[in-house]
Amino acid sequence: MTAALSTKIKNQLNKMNRAAQNASLGTMIQNMGTLSSGSITVSAAQMNASRVEIPTGLATVGGFVVQGLRSGSPLNIKATAGSVAGAILVENTTVVTTVTGGSQVAFSDVISYVAFK
Repeated sequence: MTAALSTKIKNQLNKMNRAAQNASLGTMIQNMGTLSSGSITVSAAQMNASRVEIPTGLATVGGFVVQGLRSGSPLNIKATAGSVAGAILVENTTVVTTVTGGSQVAFSDVISYVAFK
């Protein structure tokens, strides 16, 4: 999903946030640019590659947050952006899980992301 924050929603967030903390949350979010979010399930081909490429739909990725899960348990994954336009790259090196100890990104692991310009 890719979406820009409308002026109407920005103003509503600003009004709500000012009442709570005297800040302009809507303006801050709108200034971040377009947001993109989603998730992928690692395929057999991806688990054998050196990295998993996650296309975000954005022209460029200015910042992102990723979370990897294996059978509902969090993975400690290394991700970068910038070397492939509009994509987040998850390195397929050793990841640490609370379930299996160390292993590589595996088939059916779920990687979720939020990215912005």
